[in-house]
Amino acid sequence: MVLLQACATGQLMTMGEFYHVPLGMKEEEIVEQFGSPESITNEEGGQVAYHYVERLTNGLRVIEERYYSFIFMNGALVGKRVSQENTPPYQINSYDLQTTYGDESPPEED
Repeated sequence: MVLLQACATGQLMTMGEFYHVPLGMKEEEIVEQFGSPESITNEEGGQVAYHYVERLTNGLRVIEERYYSFIFMNGALVGKRVSQENTPPYQINSYDLQTTYGDESPPEED
């Protein structure tokens, strides 16, 4: 698989936006609506996958990431995939969940 990195420049991808994208949509239309994907991979059978990531945060901590993939064949959308990854509860510091930081860094942990 070939992996190309790109900067995200469009609207934030959300679960609602993802589910409203119809099959048959063109690659250019996806990029126009959501910006450049975070990465692009070549998949088997000549398919190409555009990958977008939604990061849900609480303060400075990412608590969940959702990965959205659009699968194209000959420039048209033929499939979609979504997966999500939650931060394990033992990695969440209760102080961080209750505190909002301005432009300053969080206090160092002991």
